[in-house]
Amino acid sequence: YHCLGYLFEQCNITFKEVLDKWNNAQTRENFKSVLRVWIKKSIFPENDEEPNYDKWLEKIKNVEHNWFDEGKLFKLLILLDVIELSKERKNDNDLPFMKAKYFKRQADKANSEDKEHILPQTPNSEKEDKRIEDFSIGEIRDFLIDLTEMISDKSDIQKLLDAFKEKAKEDEGEAKKQVHNELNRLGLNSIGNIVLLHHKPNRQYKNKPYLEKRGIIVYNASEGVYIRPHTLNTFVKQTNNEQIDVWNLKDIETNAKHIATTIDKFFNN
Repeated sequence: YHCLGYLFEQCNITFKEVLDKWNNAQTRENFKSVLRVWIKKSIFPENDEEPNYDKWLEKIKNVEHNWFDEGKLFKLLILLDVIELSKERKNDNDLPFMKAKYFKRQADKANSEDKEHILPQTPNSEKEDKRIEDFSIGEIRDFLIDLTEMISDKSDIQKLLDAFKEKAKEDEGEAKKQVHNELNRLGLNSIGNIVLLHHKPNRQYKNKPYLEKRGIIVYNASEGVYIRPHTLNTFVKQTNNEQIDVWNLKDIETNAKHIATTIDKFFNN
């Protein structure tokens, strides 16, 4: 169900194509394998215009890769939901189920979804499309100070803050560019630091510390607000039990590697 839902919404397949593959598969297990291969080829086509599958896995693991502007981001975040919901359960009477509308990113005004950084990448702003270069020197300085207080592995951000203060005295434009490049290098635009959230709750989070964001998400989930499985798993640090009350640069790296492993296991199991 979940693989088919994903293919229909994300890969533009037809019912006839599905029926043909079902008729040729002979067994249910073979059909499931066919669907996984189909999804893989749809997301990572084998052609000369794109990197191959293994190179995409390396991009996922590489925290310096800017996934915030990557066209495949939404496809992969929703795929991670499908993978989670497709896992075998001990109790078949309690199988997870995702409504059809969630096989694609919600874009209507009432239920719109957007990508959210777990560790913030820019100062607070009412305008969601503002980049670090659009903020004043003072706003960026205060943001970096706040960032050092949000994490326990402060050294890299503290070095960036000190360098930014010095560079801003000489050239504000270069200072902003330096911050942009360094935050990207540290992984703030890594897929390991980005989740998909509904727009309305997203306004609640803004640049709150991780512990507050997590509390809001867990509370909303308990109140029946739909939180995507991958988003919820990431915020409760399902894959990392160390320092569960903070989200550090190391967590971004760990999560990115976990995402790559999860996707590869799904396709090659």
